[in-house]
Order: sequence, then structure tokens, then C-alpha cells
Amino acid sequence: MIVSPNIREKIDETLEGFAGACNQILQTAKQENCWNTTKLHHLTYKLV
Repeated sequence: MIVSPNIREKIDETLEGFAGACNQILQTAKQENCWNTTKLHHLTYKLV
């Protein structure tokens, strides 16, 4: 896919934000020893 530089920058920012959210959720999952996706969703939805 070919995108203009300003769009590429926004896509990169979005991907970095997504990765950060995933890392926050993983940290909570480890701390709470919670691997059930529904329970994990309820634990992290407002925070993330």
C-alpha cells in the first residue's frame, strides 16, 4: 500500500497507541492472573 508521508505518520501513531494499549492490558492480565477475555475486558476497559 502506498500512502503519503503525512498519512503514514498518522498510521504509525495509531499503531503505537494500539501497541501501548495491548501492553497495558497484558500487564493487568499478569498482575491479576486473569486470562479470561471477558473478565479482562471488564478490568481494563475504562483504564485503557
